[in-house]
Formats: sequence, structure tokens, C-alpha cells
Amino acid sequence: MKNLPTLVIAATAMVASAIPASSEVIMGFSTGRDYLQTGKVMVEFRGGDLFVSFRDGNAILASCPHPVPFIITPNIGCPIGTTGFIADGDFDGDGIRDDLSFYSISQVIPAILVEPFRPDLCQLISAPPSPLPRPLGPFVDRGAIIFFNILTSAVYQYNVSQYEFSRNYAPGPAGRKQMDEEIVFGSYLFTFPRLGNPVAPVALPVTYSPIPEGLDLAQRLQSDPFRFTSGVFDGNGNYLMDHRLTTEIVWTGNEVSNTSTATDVMRISIYDENEEEVLFPPSGEDIVDPITGEVILAGELSAPSLIIPSPLDQSYFLPPLLTGLENAETPENVFGQQAYFRLRFQRFRGTNGITYDSSTRLFSFKILFVDSYQGFRISAFPTGQPDSTTRGTGDFDKDGQTNIEEYALGSDPDDASSMYAIPVATTDADGLVSFSMNKRPYGAAKYQFQVSTNGGGYKVIGTNDSVWEVTQDDDAAYVIRTRQAADAASFAALPKIIETVLFN
Repeated sequence: MKNLPTLVIAATAMVASAIPASSEVIMGFSTGRDYLQTGKVMVEFRGGDLFVSFRDGNAILASCPHPVPFIITPNIGCPIGTTGFIADGDFDGDGIRDDLSFYSISQVIPAILVEPFRPDLCQLISAPPSPLPRPLGPFVDRGAIIFFNILTSAVYQYNVSQYEFSRNYAPGPAGRKQMDEEIVFGSYLFTFPRLGNPVAPVALPVTYSPIPEGLDLAQRLQSDPFRFTSGVFDGNGNYLMDHRLTTEIVWTGNEVSNTSTATDVMRISIYDENEEEVLFPPSGEDIVDPITGEVILAGELSAPSLIIPSPLDQSYFLPPLLTGLENAETPENVFGQQAYFRLRFQRFRGTNGITYDSSTRLFSFKILFVDSYQGFRISAFPTGQPDSTTRGTGDFDKDGQTNIEEYALGSDPDDASSMYAIPVATTDADGLVSFSMNKRPYGAAKYQFQVSTNGGGYKVIGTNDSVWEVTQDDDAAYVIRTRQAADAASFAALPKIIETVLFN
């Protein structure tokens, strides 16, 4: 039996030499994985797939409604008319047969290497050792028989060959484990039916190379795992962000061992809470840095994503007021809204002039837009003030209440006459004593009480306090209550507010 590497090289050389310059023969081998980060070291696998596509030939569509069941002559809405008749096949690849339909086609490039309509002869015959089944199938046929140009006296039949295969992996640890075990790096060899002699296979190899993968705590020896390393996540898996601030997004895991500047591209975008509409960058508008006034991306070049300058970069500065959610008159409406930040890693790496590794990785986190003290500070004080007076622990208006306390409890830190109310003890029907304070809507801060008993020193109340229990700590309020009946006059309480710093 002929040595496999020699067979692959010979087959590739033969195919390349047989293809004229006007042909279009391409095979894509793509693995896709979707990761969602929900904490500093918590990453969810949201599913993945293996997708193989082969196409020999092509048809270039022109402007016109497609498909239609009748001939359309040239007109304003369909300038060249319906020039192509689809006799057989799924021409547009939507899974619906297009037999006996008409399309407006400007050019047809016929298949020159692989026979159409024989998905039974398409298969993976060799791959690196793994549990991945082989031969692998079934492939789906997307080929078509096209008659072109039917609006002229010279009508020719053209065949376009197209095959697809997909294998899906379920979300969660089990799906990730299966994909890790089945799809391993190395050389994969596929065969397709030869044009005019289907039983003589055309062999096409493709090399699958290392690529960044999301952090997996179950893999103790995982090398160069990808994760976002900046920012603060709350207890619900949200990445806290204030749209008024410049946010530096920092990540790791795209290293020289798995990333190439020649074949890989990284793009970023922000989607709405349903992950459907792109909020940033806004399409068709100039993207302007509100600090420098410089145009970051011209409107006519806007796209659903921004390209990171180098795939080896590991940070991006997201300018303020560019989330796609802002309303200039009511910017506070952004607080509490959610969105998704997505970094898309896309590869297009050729094994030869025909086959390519076109794998994709999606790395995302869910954003919760919050009203942070850092963002509040920008507009709360006159410009040019010393940092020591405007920081959270300062007292800008010298009223005895810190800036962070006034921010958290709703008074104005720039007005000495505006002060929050000191908490007052209340007693319920069972004699239990409580202190409560309302929280700033979507404020980024930690609320606690410090309590004095019988005139003694103030002690911060934790979750395991022997006298007090925390009965409410949600978005609306923070409440503590004695575990047993007590005399309300024995206690005095002051708020203790800790600023949540969004950048770390």
C-alpha cells in the first residue's frame, strides 16, 4: 500500500495542476466554538460544531428577486433579467430544492474536478487518532444544474458541485469534552467523486492547527487558555460596565503558539441583550471618540464589528458613550440595561491552494450597565478639582458625609445642605429591631451597616454576625434585623459604603 503522506502530496499536486485559472474549487474545514465568561475564572461552553464545505464551480447572482417560477426580461428592478434556469438542485443552499426556477445570473463557472449529486461518495477517510467516526458522513448535496444564458440563443448546461457536512456538539461540559476528544489537531484527508468518473476519488487534505480555546477548569494542564482578565463580574455572571467611562477590555490566551498574524483576525462588537442586533459599532455612522473628537471609523466603512489591529493584541479601549444604547437627553436610561460583548476569532489558513482551515471562536461576556461612582464623579463635581476632594472617601462639600455615601444614598456631594438621612431603628410586632437603607438604582457599590450598641464603638455587621442578620440585600434595599427581640434605643447605625471599582 502506498505511504499515506506521499499519497496526499501526489493527489494535491495533481489537483492543483489540473485546475485552470478561471475555475473555483475550494474546501473549508471549520470548527466553531462559543464561550461565555461569567466570572474571573468561570467560562461556559455554549456549543460547537464541525463544518466541512466543498464547492467546485460557482454562479454569480445579479440584482433581482430570487427565485421566481417564470422568466423575467431585463427591467429596472432586474437589469439583466433571469438569465439562469435551475433544472436540478438546491442552488442557494437554503435546504429547499430550486428545481424549475429562474435566477438572475451574471456569470457561471462550471465544475471541473468533482461530480455533483453524489454525496454518498464524499467522506473523511483519514484523520488523527480520536473517537471521531470515519468514514464520516453523510454529506448534504448543494449542487445544481444550471442552463445559462436562457435569454440568448446560445444556452449551455453547467454543473456546479457543492457538498456540506456538519456535526454539532451540545452546550455544557459533556459537549465540550466530546468535541475536545473527537476534533484534534493534525491532517484530515477527504475524498470526493471525480467528475466523469465518480468512483475514482479526488483526495483533498487539510491541516487543522492549534487555536485559542476558552478556559476549562476541568483541564488542569490546559495550555494558554483564553479568558478576559479585566473588569468586575457580579454574582449573576454580569460584567459591570459604566457607559460614561473608557473601558479597557483585557484578555489572554491568543499566543504565538496558537495565533498567526498572517491567517487570523480578531473582531469585537456589542450586541443587544438577545444577541441579535449589533449595538456597537453603529452601522453607517461615523464613530467618534468623545474625548479627542477623532473619527475612529468612518460611516461608509462601518461594519457589524471592529477589527483588532493584530490578532496577538490582548486589550482594547472601548471609548465612552459608544454602546449603542445611549439617549443624549436621558443617558440614565442605559443603567440596568444588558448587552453582550463579543470577541470573534476568525481563521483562514490554507493547506494548499484549495483547502482551508476556516475555524471560528466566539468569546463573550454579558454586560450589565451600572451607575458607578467613577462615572458619577465625572459630572458631580466642578472640573479641575483635586483628586483628594472628589474621590469616594473625600468630603467635597464638608458636611461630614463622604462623597461615596452621598452618591450611594441619594444626596448631593456638592451641596452641604443636601445630606442623606441617618438610619433610624424600627421595631416590629415581635420586638425585632431593624435598620434599612435604599440603594442607588443600579449603583455599583457594596452596602453594609456599622452598629454601635449601648454607646460603644461602631462594628461592621457581616453575614455571620451573632446579633444581626441581613434580611434584604438586593437591587432595591439593604436591611439588617436583630435575631432576637431587643431595645431599639440600645442601637445606633451608620452606613458603610464600599465603592465597586470597575477596573482591576
